[in-house]
Amino acid sequence: MIPFRPLGLGELFSGAIEILRFAAAPLFLIPLVPMLILGVFEGFMTYWSFSSLDSFTRQLSYASTDDVPRILSGFFLPLFSGLFISVALMGIVSFLVMGPLYIISSDAVIRRKVDVREAFSRFWPRLIPMIGTAVLFTLMSFAIILLASGIGMLPMIGIIGDVINDVEVTPGRIGVIVLVTLLCTLVAFLSLVFVQIRFLYAYPACTLEGLGPLPALKRSWELTRGVFWRTLGRYLLVSVAIGALTSILSSLFRLFFFGAPDLSLAFSAVLSALISALTMPLLVSFLTLMYTDERMRRENFGVVLEQAYKARLG
Repeated sequence: MIPFRPLGLGELFSGAIEILRFAAAPLFLIPLVPMLILGVFEGFMTYWSFSSLDSFTRQLSYASTDDVPRILSGFFLPLFSGLFISVALMGIVSFLVMGPLYIISSDAVIRRKVDVREAFSRFWPRLIPMIGTAVLFTLMSFAIILLASGIGMLPMIGIIGDVINDVEVTPGRIGVIVLVTLLCTLVAFLSLVFVQIRFLYAYPACTLEGLGPLPALKRSWELTRGVFWRTLGRYLLVSVAIGALTSILSSLFRLFFFGAPDLSLAFSAVLSALISALTMPLLVSFLTLMYTDERMRRENFGVVLEQAYKARLG
């Protein structure tokens, strides 16, 4: 499948494709059904919101003051509820899909086939630790955003106080606010990228090594120490490749669909979910090889893989 030694960039891509060929059935089947369900739900919500928009604007234009809250709640409450459910479903689907995909991809490295049933039976004990890992990672991300937002709001709070006290606000102070806001936004973005890359291997470490949330995050931090730029570059390249593949597939599928705007948008939502189901195995396979590569570079993990491969062959 791959040479049991540190891998180059070309070997990562060719190895990921080889994994897809070797274990195509379970890798594509596992994300297909849940992503299809998610896509149908998002398509329904898109169709409902688009088709209800004309009625909403018409009612709002002729409504009395007393009727405005009822009309607004009647439109936005289902809309935001649907968005919340969609985000929740996406999180659930990610947990249920990515863990088994990591297991299948990891075993494919030594040319061992894992079916859907075995993948899920091995993954279920890791579900709660993976959720805990995701919660910790999300809390760290939110902390970065809140800290940057708080710092960025300090000059704004000062200006609001000046406005309340009838103090003149000079253009220079407004410029300072804009500069501080842009700087905080940049720092927050770079911090989020840094955290994302340093904890990139937390999920495979949690799933494949049986680690808890904190040990999985520490493990990823250890595996990415001193190789941040290499890890970032590889992750960006596979993201660009998947983005290009997604655009090509979207264009091909849309050639065969014509319809009203509301149906077209609903179809686009379903289509996006299906394309995600097709590209997710490629991403997970590539990340599995990145994770395996770092272990081979640091821990002589290639010897372990070679022994496992020979033992499987008997």
